[in-house]
Amino acid sequence: MTPQETNKILASMMIAYPSFKPANPQATTILWTEMLGDYTYLEVDTALKSFIVSNTSAFAPSISQLIEQIQKIKHPEVDVESEAWQMVRKAIGRGNYHSEEDFAKFPPLVQRAVGSAAQLRVWAQDESYNEGVESSNFKKVYRILVEREREKEKYPQTLRLAMNQIGGISHEESIGIADSTNND
Repeated sequence: MTPQETNKILASMMIAYPSFKPANPQATTILWTEMLGDYTYLEVDTALKSFIVSNTSAFAPSISQLIEQIQKIKHPEVDVESEAWQMVRKAIGRGNYHSEEDFAKFPPLVQRAVGSAAQLRVWAQDESYNEGVESSNFKKVYRILVEREREKEKYPQTLRLAMNQIGGISHEESIGIADSTNND
């Protein structure tokens, strides 16, 4: 989003929320542009309008509240855990002969939740395998991984890169991480 588009968003907020009056409009524009720069004007404008019609508070949204609205719009709640488990369940059903091939086809978050192709083989060979227990455990892990990824998506790419560098992740790894979070 450009500074001009940010000003349009801020102007809309001042109209919708008459008590919203930034103390320093120029600094507000700079910060909001930086924090929302990875989003398109359409995404932010839609999020603002969605916030206006759904939030009963008399207060204008914060940057984080708009980002949260964008995430809700981009990722409507669906039963992704069950869909992910169905992929795993199918792979388990194919037995241990196809575990490597099936594991390689999983999306990255499903791979992380399963752990390895060896885990698929263990489940396929386990005579005391309990699908209810394994399904529940998988869904819990998968839900946590999805939430972490969604949380990462909220941060502007420049902030993710800086945080990764401070955390000791190499520039190449941080670019890979930033790129992987934008591949929706």
